[in-house]
Order: sequence, then C-alpha cells, then structure tokens
Amino acid sequence: MITIAFDMDGTLFDCGDMIGNSWQRAVHEFMRRNNTVMKVPSTEEILNQIGFPPDVLFPKLFPMLDSEGLNEMIDLCTKALCDDIYAGAGRIYDGIPQLLMELKNHD
Repeated sequence: MITIAFDMDGTLFDCGDMIGNSWQRAVHEFMRRNNTVMKVPSTEEILNQIGFPPDVLFPKLFPMLDSEGLNEMIDLCTKALCDDIYAGAGRIYDGIPQLLMELKNHD
C-alpha cells in the first residue's frame, strides 16, 4: 500500500477568503480573554505570512506577545479556522474529489 500526504491549504483546499475573518475573530477572543487591546492584523497581513511555520508566522503578526500568549493565539486561530471549515467555509478546488478517488482506486 502506498500512502500519500498532502498539505491541504493551497493544494487541495482554499481557505484564503476566510482565514482573515477566522483569525481576526480569534484575536478579538484573545483580547476579551486577556482584557487587553492589540492591533488586529488585516487579512492581507495574515495572508502574507501564510506558508511559514507557526513559530515564525505568529511572532511576526503578534510581536508584542510572549511565548505563552503566542501559544494561546495559535490555539485560538487554529480553533477558529477549524470551526469555520467544519461550518462549510472555504472550498475544495475543482477536480480534487475526483483526483483523490482515482488515487484511491489506483493499483
């Protein structure tokens, strides 16, 4: 049996239109939980960092946070994004379901 792994976002699935909203909502939740005010990154600022690993991406977007705050922000952003995906936001690229079925059925 052959196993193939894919990076979902940008390869199989497009969440570009929703990631800004998801993460901005997470930042507001972070501010509410921590009774603080901070700059909320724009969708453009967020999308410019996509592709970097979290330990690089989040300090760039939130340089004012310590490691504990960054970890909380990562968790909140991940949860917000997953919640939106589960709710049907984002989209699978055209032809991907058929491609995956072909790969599954390939001997």
